[in-house]
Amino acid sequence: GRDPSLELIVMASTILGSVGLKLLLRSVSWTVHAVCLGAKRYWACALEELPPILRSFPRDKPVAILDAYDVVLFPCSRSIVDEYRAYGRDIVWAADTTCFPNHKVCKSCEDRYATDSSEMQACHKFPNLNGGCYMGSPRALADTLEWMREQGAAIGTDDQENKWHAYNHFSDTIVLDHRQRIFTCFFGSKREGFRIDNCTVVSDYTGEEVCFAHANGGTKWEILEPLLQELEDKGCWKSKAIRQSVRHYAGMATPAMIWW
Repeated sequence: GRDPSLELIVMASTILGSVGLKLLLRSVSWTVHAVCLGAKRYWACALEELPPILRSFPRDKPVAILDAYDVVLFPCSRSIVDEYRAYGRDIVWAADTTCFPNHKVCKSCEDRYATDSSEMQACHKFPNLNGGCYMGSPRALADTLEWMREQGAAIGTDDQENKWHAYNHFSDTIVLDHRQRIFTCFFGSKREGFRIDNCTVVSDYTGEEVCFAHANGGTKWEILEPLLQELEDKGCWKSKAIRQSVRHYAGMATPAMIWW
């Protein structure tokens, strides 16, 4: 990649060469590493293979781990690395509107933040952890993934539930991106909540530019596709050829079904 400030790892894919993966690769300037692509049990594979890979990176270089098929980086004036460092925590996880898959592990905003804090205000819009996008120091990510593997079935068998348990356990070192400064998860939002302003996508939910967009579930068609088309129409970004070149992954052919 042209920009050495960050490393990207893509996960959770079942078919190589998809439109979504090509769009992600087209949108970023960092080096992208593919891990466990095509693995039948991708999360078990990730827990086993990611820690040693992460420990091979320079200790002070942040690493972002992303779903491969429904994430794209829009033109964004903010520095992803600066936003990560501004949180002052080892790991920043994306925040979402919906608790999944186990409501017993999802803590309320009131359980996590002081009543009059800025964190409380930001939390209510996007209160829940989204497992599809996160970034942190290589060592912290490796330690957290190893902790999840060591817990086994005690913290569930779903990767999202595992990540919720890790977030609750390491609350001093993990923070959620409630303000969507790095990751914007579309699920639970409306298309009219996003607009194009000078070739950037702006979220009216936060008033901020969208940097990494996670089009989880049906929002891949309901929100992401219309935004890409509008960016294309305005001459901001050429993606139509990519979007029409490869058949979509058939397992996600129904909008509003698969969102994590």
